[in-house]
Amino acid sequence: MTPKEKKQLEDFLVQLAWFRDVQRDPEGDDLIHSTLDSQPDATCLLVQRSLLMERTLAAASSRITELERQLRAIQLGSQLAANHGQHGQTGHSAMQHARAA
Repeated sequence: MTPKEKKQLEDFLVQLAWFRDVQRDPEGDDLIHSTLDSQPDATCLLVQRSLLMERTLAAASSRITELERQLRAIQLGSQLAANHGQHGQTGHSAMQHARAA
């Protein structure tokens, strides 16, 4: 386990303690406990899965942010091109005009 992974695990376990007083569904609670009792590694597997899901969610969030940034750049570029076209010159014809001058 790397120091970073250990820190992530410790942070996760601290967060679990925060939810100690959350109201639980009795039927769901019984099902969870019976499943945990029947599979000795279930607790560790649940924590590992939760940590993996957190990392996956963080990666997806970062990717969404990057795609939104790219979209804004494309929209801005399109808007600038449209505004430039409204003034009667495209980028290509503006360069030809500049060369002729």
